[in-house]
Amino acid sequence: MNTDEIKAKLDQLGEFQAQKDIATIAKQDLINDLYPAELKKQIADIEFEFKGQTEAVDANIAALKLELVEAVKGNGKTVKSTTYQAVWSKGRFSYSEKEEEGYVSATVYRKTGEPSVSFRTV
Repeated sequence: MNTDEIKAKLDQLGEFQAQKDIATIAKQDLINDLYPAELKKQIADIEFEFKGQTEAVDANIAALKLELVEAVKGNGKTVKSTTYQAVWSKGRFSYSEKEEEGYVSATVYRKTGEPSVSFRTV
């Protein structure tokens, strides 16, 4: 996946997040309007109505983030779109001592971890 494709996916991620935010605000507005009458039952009905919408969007977000993580790791650099930035970080080094049979002193081994990707809003 090239940089332009990743940018498009990051923009799509921004759209999914915006959809989730709009649904959450609409839900809260409906709840606030209901406080005086039949409060508990109507709130439960609204929660049930919006639960499926937010779960579907959450699933879309999780799937897209997994796809973006693999794409950005393969690309090997940070990619910024209009709404999100996928920040690529190289794998960290760690050291371990391992004693080999027949050697008096320990041998130091350097290990490189996997690169990581984090998401930031722009």
